[in-house]
Amino acid sequence: MQLFFSLFMGVVFFSQALFAHNEKSLEEEFQKYVPKDIQKRCKKDNTLCKKFYIGYSLVDNERESKKSIAYLVEVYENNNLKIVEDMEAKPYYLTMTIAEMYEQAQDFENAQKYFKLALKAGNKNALCSLGNLYKKEQKKLLALYFLRKGAEEHIAACYTNLGLYYFNDQYGGIDKELGGKYWKLAYWDSSYGTIENYNLGVYYEYKKDFQRAKYHTQKAAYLGDSDAQEYLKDHFKNSITSPLFIEEVLGSKYRELDKKAKQEFSTSYDIYYRMTKMLDRAGEYVEDEKSDILKFERAESSFLFGSKKISLTTQLTPLNRDRVLHKDIQLLYQLLFIDLEGVPNVVKLHHELIRKIAKQRDFHYSRLFYVDGFPFTWSARYNAKSNKLYVAISL
Repeated sequence: MQLFFSLFMGVVFFSQALFAHNEKSLEEEFQKYVPKDIQKRCKKDNTLCKKFYIGYSLVDNERESKKSIAYLVEVYENNNLKIVEDMEAKPYYLTMTIAEMYEQAQDFENAQKYFKLALKAGNKNALCSLGNLYKKEQKKLLALYFLRKGAEEHIAACYTNLGLYYFNDQYGGIDKELGGKYWKLAYWDSSYGTIENYNLGVYYEYKKDFQRAKYHTQKAAYLGDSDAQEYLKDHFKNSITSPLFIEEVLGSKYRELDKKAKQEFSTSYDIYYRMTKMLDRAGEYVEDEKSDILKFERAESSFLFGSKKISLTTQLTPLNRDRVLHKDIQLLYQLLFIDLEGVPNVVKLHHELIRKIAKQRDFHYSRLFYVDGFPFTWSARYNAKSNKLYVAISL
């Protein structure tokens, strides 16, 4: 009896020690992987909360992917009482995260299981994910079924992949026009998406509409697509796209443009995304909730974008002079026209401005110019004493 009691107590002490060790290990992981400001969201004794944030923090860590999946699955299976309040811990999002991790780990069976759970939780994006998963498994009919279902829900990723299916004959019957139709729908949903523009570049080249082919390939290149950047080196040499870029920024995506009617820049969408995504100036954006005017700042230079006018205000110094005269002023009109080969008249206005500044005298002047039949006004003002410069392009 004494021996049995001793053995029993030994097991109890061992279990307690193991539990304490696991608690310590979990706390160490929590401190190691979870940012300090997020750690505050978990109460000291809420191990499920800690496991969620550890798992979520390790989502992109390939070496720790098994641990991440294990913790997130445990949270999903035990969070019925909403122990973890984070939005990403809700089934709608968490199942997708788990499914995507399983897919990355090539565990397609569990990936399929959790994509279906995401669908059950109301996340329609899982339709495209299931379609792509079945495509990887060479189950083409199932892939098409789910991609079509996603397209019916107007999910852009499904449009993109259906376009690939039809345009590239991946389903057993080629239909390039139908493929192009789906790619146009994807572009409508994400006109500053890299793959959306690249695909339309391919489609319009097939249609021999080389201006639009270059236009979309240029957008993909500016958005960082290396294949598009490389392709432009040897293609579309004789196509000028500045008219399409100016029509876009005037809202041609949403309405027919009348060159005689009063126009406005679609500042809140096209100019913002061109600056932040295509021209990589996101870090310079200054948010102002009280104004509809977009503002970007870099050192002494401020760019203001309104519905009728875009402008640069700056003060020339020995340190910034070269950058302002060449890069900042060019940025002002490149933002509108992108393809500068199509606007030599604007480049000449830039050179004229530099020559005037070199004389170190005050000036204030305006010039009227046209791009694709649309009238614009170039205005410039300079104070030689303060070295303050103002340049604007207005409708």
